[in-house]
Amino acid sequence: MNTIKVAAIQLGEVPESPEGQLDAKKINKDLLYGTPEQKKSAISTIASINTESIRSFNFSRMEKLLKQASGSKPDLVVFPELSLTSFFPYLWIEDKKVLSRFFETDNRWRNKIYKLAQKYGVSIAFGYTAYAGNRGKNVFELVTPETEKIQYRYEKVHIPGHEKPEPNETTFQFEKKYFAPGDSYPVWTIPFKDRKTARVGMIVCHDRRYNAPYLMMGLKNVQILLNGFNTPFNFVAQDTLDKHVYEFHYLPLQAQAITEGIFIISVARAGTIFGHRQIAGSCIISPYGTFLAKTEHPGEAVITAELNLDWCREVKAQKYYGDRSRPEVLKAELDAYLQNGNNAAVDRILSKLDSF
Repeated sequence: MNTIKVAAIQLGEVPESPEGQLDAKKINKDLLYGTPEQKKSAISTIASINTESIRSFNFSRMEKLLKQASGSKPDLVVFPELSLTSFFPYLWIEDKKVLSRFFETDNRWRNKIYKLAQKYGVSIAFGYTAYAGNRGKNVFELVTPETEKIQYRYEKVHIPGHEKPEPNETTFQFEKKYFAPGDSYPVWTIPFKDRKTARVGMIVCHDRRYNAPYLMMGLKNVQILLNGFNTPFNFVAQDTLDKHVYEFHYLPLQAQAITEGIFIISVARAGTIFGHRQIAGSCIISPYGTFLAKTEHPGEAVITAELNLDWCREVKAQKYYGDRSRPEVLKAELDAYLQNGNNAAVDRILSKLDSF
């Protein structure tokens, strides 16, 4: 039986200051609409955030939980989006020097995670920010015990959120301001222990709301899709969806797992981050759309599963046998959209949806 053992490690809250949690909504309100004194105080609060302390805290939790997960002898361990810094785009940060502290400008912390992969003999996937010019990239990377250099790296394609504050709003996330989008959906053959391999792809958070990543990676015979995410309750323009938040989270993943015949490992940051309560909901889903493991625990959690890659072949056979996938039809449809200028209209629609 061709099996891969995996662990999904859900990370919890981060003490963003010596006093504990910071409230992004209050900070943004003071910064954008407050008195000069309130604005000055908000700027000072943001500037005082010790990002190295946050990284150190997160890494210590990653190491402890990885040690706990190692008892199940996993081949692959997956951490959330922005594992090292937590989700700082909840804050409006104008000072470029302050903002740059949240980006990985060297490989120090990434190399620490590589050393963990070596120590425990396990491949590790995790999210972080890569700095590039005026904006960075929201990155998901997989390191193996044997490969120190960056080899398996995905850059988030679908960037949600705001580029600038909206009038009279204080609840934001500013990914569009801080991150430039990636432009590809790569799939790699990843080597694991005992000469096992699997076709692995990655997405990040908002990417999971779109069909394209699953379709394109499905055409590349992906077997395991990794997703790190940060998703809050009570976000701007989404309050009415709160009662459906887990359906909106789980059902698309289950449907795409069935459609493409893949395992999906979706891993959350839980707890409260910069004043925003996260939904958690880490899960491991089979190609049959069933949950092999999941947790809605609001804090740290480790879930594990054994993935039988033969299930991918069984489910994919319903779609990809012979020439039934018809990618030439998809290409013709997309070409027609581009030639007719419809891509601009589609972009406008998507930009409005992204702002939610």
